Amino acid sequence: MLKCAEYYIENCKIEVFKNPLGSEKIFLNGRKVSEKKNKGGVTHKFSIGDIQYKIEHHEKLRFFRPYHSRIKKNDQPISLVNFLSNDSKFILFFVVIIGLGIGFVIGRLLYELMWPVVSI
Repeated sequence: MLKCAEYYIENCKIEVFKNPLGSEKIFLNGRKVSEKKNKGGVTHKFSIGDIQYKIEHHEKLRFFRPYHSRIKKNDQPISLVNFLSNDSKFILFFVVIIGLGIGFVIGRLLYELMWPVVSI
């Protein structure tokens, strides 16, 4: 599971995890409070004391994209900072894979140009 977001509300830590199959889980201080399948959009509901919170994620299954959501406190939108840094691990991974693939193709072409196959 990939940790997508980390928020802090009223001294509580909220973590959002999702996996490539589309399942999203919300943890409140390490305890799972919601789990749903994301089929184009999902709303997670939980409460801290008497206050109801909703985390709405309206994006289709895109595992490697940044996590963008709307958070509501008693049906009023609030703005929270995602404390996870949006690092570029996945971009680096894809650049390395593409670089290896292109390097292999160019190496293969150069090998065939320098040492052509001679058939008798």
